[in-house]
Amino acid sequence: MGVSVQTVYLWVERKQIPHLRVMGRNIRFLRADLESFRASFRQEVAYVMAQPMP
Repeated sequence: MGVSVQTVYLWVERKQIPHLRVMGRNIRFLRADLESFRASFRQEVAYVMAQPMP
């Protein structure tokens, strides 16, 4: 995804990225969930970058 492992753990902690907990602390991601998350993240970045600078 192009981000650090620490960033992914932060997103999980903040419940910002869809994930599954397996056997306690193990974290798993469904490919479809990651693809939709990644697509929505790109849209947010594109929106912010399209805003005019004051």
